[in-house]
Amino acid sequence: MTQPDAKATWYKGEEKIRPSEKYHILVDGYEHTLIIKDIRLEDETSYSCESKHRKTNAKLFVEALLEFCPGLEDQYAIEYDAQAQFSCKMTQPDAEVTWYRGDDKIENSDKYEILLDGHDHYLIIKDIRMEDHTSYSCESKHRKTTANLFVEELVDFCPGLEDQYAIEYDAQAQFSCKMTKPNAEATWYKGDQKLENSDKYEITVDGQDHSLIIKDIRMDDDTVYSCESKHRKTSALLFVEALVDFCPGLEDQYAIEYDDQAQFTCKMTQPDAEATWYRDEEKIENSEKYEIVVDGYDHALVVKDIRMEDETSYSCASKHRKTTAKMFVEALVDICPGLEDQYAIEKDAQAQFSCKMTQPDAKATWYREEEKIENSEKYEIIVDGFDHSLTIKDIQLKDETSYTCASKHRESTAKLFVEGTDRGQ
Repeated sequence: MTQPDAKATWYKGEEKIRPSEKYHILVDGYEHTLIIKDIRLEDETSYSCESKHRKTNAKLFVEALLEFCPGLEDQYAIEYDAQAQFSCKMTQPDAEVTWYRGDDKIENSDKYEILLDGHDHYLIIKDIRMEDHTSYSCESKHRKTTANLFVEELVDFCPGLEDQYAIEYDAQAQFSCKMTKPNAEATWYKGDQKLENSDKYEITVDGQDHSLIIKDIRMDDDTVYSCESKHRKTSALLFVEALVDFCPGLEDQYAIEYDDQAQFTCKMTQPDAEATWYRDEEKIENSEKYEIVVDGYDHALVVKDIRMEDETSYSCASKHRKTTAKMFVEALVDICPGLEDQYAIEKDAQAQFSCKMTQPDAKATWYREEEKIENSEKYEIIVDGFDHSLTIKDIQLKDETSYTCASKHRESTAKLFVEGTDRGQ
């Protein structure tokens, strides 16, 4: 005012303004001031200051506030996630905003996607990496909201688990995998069941290497197993094949040269299981020499027309097990030629039976009918290499009967005919 401390009146439109919580009127010499508090859109209008002689007018323009409600919130992501997203709402629809990574302005790109849907504003960060861990801001004409993206380093499997194969009753099977961080925490599962170290399971960690050892394999171990880190999971199957075992296995067999046959037998734990027979390391097939028989659980090998060269080891092999036994072939002790009937006269000094054995100095036993004969004054038994003889001394009528020479494997029988003497003539 042109006069100090002059009286003045303030108006909002045509309405006189009085000092209040809303309005504060100040006079300081020539200076007159109207302070309008707690600005609202309805405060937009004309204001006047009037002295005794003059009046001055001006307008208060109030712009609608662009506020965030709610603002950004901290987000959490894992390294290599496909994306992370910040979102916020503005008090005005389709309001213009600017996004920032730290102090760097963000534009739409392969890395960032900025979306607007009415009041809703979004920032999508793609292909998450550790360097994306920082603060992000959304700024309107009047306000700014800020939050952090926390990126956790990925604990992944590389390589993961692979399917394993075992046979029933195997001592163990093992799964192994590597983690991208050494000594990372991991949990093992059988199906949905969490596994702990026990007599059945052994869990080991050696730096990046993780392993699960399953002991004493049984058919019910055939299932899926998983190893789970904080962020990832790898799974694989354990395939357990039923054991084809022998119970009982082969037993040694004993045969004599020229026997018609000898037979090996065994049982398998699965019926009609496939088996292969071997003579030493040579595979055996059905032939005139060999007959292979399968009857349910029972397996047999018949070796025909036994010869000395058949004495060796024989094996029966299933898919998983092998049983071996030996055939012992004893050389045949035969009598060739055998005994022939002999004729004597009562009171002859002696009569003699003789034969040959196929083995020299072979053991033989002589019999008078069923009675064993030993060397004595009456009988003389002689062995000379292949030749065997029995001499019967002081022939009597009662010596007329059958006599036998028996080896370990064969016997030969012949008769002594004794002709009586007639002393009355």
